[in-house]
Amino acid sequence: MCRKLTVFMAILIFVTATCEALDCTNPEVPETTKCLEIFKELGENIIRLDISNKTGPTKVIEICINFNRCRQTLDCQPDKVFAIVVNTGLMFCEYAQFFLDTFVPCQVKIDAKASECSKNWDPYPSEISDKEKMAKIHKEACDNLFGKDNCLEKEITETCGVEMWKGFRKNTLAMKTFMGTCKFGEEITIPK
Repeated sequence: MCRKLTVFMAILIFVTATCEALDCTNPEVPETTKCLEIFKELGENIIRLDISNKTGPTKVIEICINFNRCRQTLDCQPDKVFAIVVNTGLMFCEYAQFFLDTFVPCQVKIDAKASECSKNWDPYPSEISDKEKMAKIHKEACDNLFGKDNCLEKEITETCGVEMWKGFRKNTLAMKTFMGTCKFGEEITIPK
C-alpha cells in the first residue's frame, strides 16, 4: 500500500509545481484563487504524507473534499496541461479517499487472514536497473494485477462484499492506467 502512495506522491510534486506556475486568478473570481490555494495545499500535504500518522491521511482527505467542492471554479483555465493536472489531483483524491479511508477496515481483515493471495500480491514491483527484466516484471505484475487467477476478487468479495471489490478494482485500474505501467487490451482479461 505504501508503494502506491509513493508513486502518486511523485506525481503530485509535479502537481504542486504546476499549480504555482498557473495564472487562473481574476480579481472578480476570488473562488478560483481560493481553489488554487486548496489545490496547492493538497500537493504540499501529499509530499509530506505519513500514512503511519493517523492525522496525515485525515488531513489529505479533508483537503480532497474541499478541492472537490471548488474544482469547477478552475474552468477559467482551458489549458490542456492544467486540465491534466486538475484531473490528476481529482484521481489522486478518489484513490486516497478509497485506500486511506473506505478500504482500511477491509484491508485490516485481509491482512489478518494473511492468505497466500494477499501475501503474494505485488502490483507495484520495485524498480531494477535491467530494463529487459523490469519489462518482464511489469508484465507479470499487470497480468496478475488482482492476484494469481484473480484471487483478490474472491478474497475481497467474500471478506468485505461486492461493492468494496468494485471500489478496489476501479481505483487500482485507474491508477495503473494513469501510471502507464499496464496496457490493458485484448491480451489481458480484466475481471469484473
